[in-house]
Amino acid sequence: MLTDEELSDSVVEEVETTDPQGYIRTVRIRHFFEFESLPTLKRIEEHTIYNPLETLTEVVYLSKKFFPHLEIFDSDGKKLIFHSKLEDYDNSQDDPVEESEEGDQDEFFPITIEFPEGRSLFTRQFRTLTFTYLEDIDFEKDIPVVKVPLGPVPHVYLHVKKLTQFKTDIGYLIESSNGQTFSVFNLDKYEREHVTLESTESYSRFSTSKEISNCNLLIGFKYGLHKWDKYWFNSGIVIGILALIINCFLIIIGLKANLTGIIAIAGIANTYLILTKGWLFMKDMDRFTSYTKIYLTLIFLIFFEIVIAIIVSMFDFPFVLNTYLIVDQHMQMNITL
Repeated sequence: MLTDEELSDSVVEEVETTDPQGYIRTVRIRHFFEFESLPTLKRIEEHTIYNPLETLTEVVYLSKKFFPHLEIFDSDGKKLIFHSKLEDYDNSQDDPVEESEEGDQDEFFPITIEFPEGRSLFTRQFRTLTFTYLEDIDFEKDIPVVKVPLGPVPHVYLHVKKLTQFKTDIGYLIESSNGQTFSVFNLDKYEREHVTLESTESYSRFSTSKEISNCNLLIGFKYGLHKWDKYWFNSGIVIGILALIINCFLIIIGLKANLTGIIAIAGIANTYLILTKGWLFMKDMDRFTSYTKIYLTLIFLIFFEIVIAIIVSMFDFPFVLNTYLIVDQHMQMNITL
């Protein structure tokens, strides 16, 4: 599991979720994270709301950020219509649109969600709205981090589905309102008793049944390769290096006599490297490993070695061996004199 120290060292970008206006209550939020690819996270948020007032035909959520590919679904699974303030659409193109001052972190952007006819939110009724959208994960950081607000909701549940092709370590930290971070285990005793953490090879879960006020949950992701993948990839590196060394030795002791063996060794090594890269190398693994660069370098060097050996043998140039013979004869003559 990702350690608290590793996660604390990561730089965190602010990622806000939706938050409803005060006339309805959010009693539970469930977050589901599923990676469509390594850098693309599909986020699903289930907001269970309660209406203590009169019947509503629409609700307004306040957001601090834009949600790419946002879709909103009702509890019956039907897609809901949503839009920003009607005033934004009533303005003509010539009318200036007021913009918030740059850096204003308290600015909210309303999302109006309309309920279809016959599906109004009645008084004292619960309703679950599901938000789905995509988020790009920044892998320029050693440990990418996603932020999830914990309040002011009494029940928060988070389920992260791991990418099975990679070894994934997930860690959690709590961020207070003043920006300080600390371990989940450093919550006060009452809050800690209501927090549950669970992690397996396929998923990671966090849940709290009591509100953790004025805090955010930081989720950090650290990726690596499974043990057997490393065995295959490291074997390819060893085979490639051995092929280079053996072929260099064969060239030195006799290029023409060993040309067939040189080509055979190089062909076997390059075949292993190319097949392993095409068969086992996974999309996006270059974001956290350097195996591709190493493999391409070995393939190029082995291929270059074959080309040089063939060209030299075609011109019937004895290459290194004659050099040693000339040096040896010169030494013998000096000894005789």
